[in-house]
Amino acid sequence: MWRWRIIVAAAAALAAAIGCGSKQKAADKEIVRVPLEFGGRPDALAAWAVKAQVKGIKPYLKSEKNPERITAINALGCLKGNAEATQLLLEIAHGSDARDAGFAILGLAHQGAPEAKAEIERAFASPEASLRRDACLAIADYGDRSLYPLLEKASVDDDTKVRQGAAIARKRLETGK
Repeated sequence: MWRWRIIVAAAAALAAAIGCGSKQKAADKEIVRVPLEFGGRPDALAAWAVKAQVKGIKPYLKSEKNPERITAINALGCLKGNAEATQLLLEIAHGSDARDAGFAILGLAHQGAPEAKAEIERAFASPEASLRRDACLAIADYGDRSLYPLLEKASVDDDTKVRQGAAIARKRLETGK
């Protein structure tokens, strides 16, 4: 649930940024405001992603503004079965920005992409604690039982946030929430 709060905040920032002095077409502005019009629910982002598709999402991946970029990465994760979206998420997961990479791994897990498993395993080997934490959360989203032992490893990680991520993931797997 916390992830969707971030998405809602990012969507709000994205809509505000685009609505203020943007030179985009009115139709593009309408697509971007969809998440807010649906009350910021997770399904609103998915609806926007389906309507915008990769072509409409791509420009926001280059944004200097974190909320816009994160919203776009999460929107790609909503495009299940879309090879182009999966490829973009893989590129972001291998990029230099650990925060974006973490969201890309979460997006791959949400898509249920076969590539997610390898990316989750790779993230666990990263020196970046934020990537290891996001990998824990991705395991809960992806649901591949062969990855569950990684949560045990993460529960004794040196970083507190990684341990918290493992605890959250285990709780989500136990409760289904």
